[in-house]
Amino acid sequence: MNLSELGKLYEADKRIQARERALIGFLYSTGCRVGEVQKINIEDLNWENCSAIVNG
Repeated sequence: MNLSELGKLYEADKRIQARERALIGFLYSTGCRVGEVQKINIEDLNWENCSAIVNG
């Protein structure tokens, strides 16, 4: 999926909520799989340097 396709996805359904847009954007920008993101716990997030520990 490229950036233009991501934009089309957002435009296709105006009912997509902000949280869902953030999740789709996270998946796209990090290259993580859904299963990897699903396993992230709050303890895995580092807000100071905007990073997360992802186990795949």
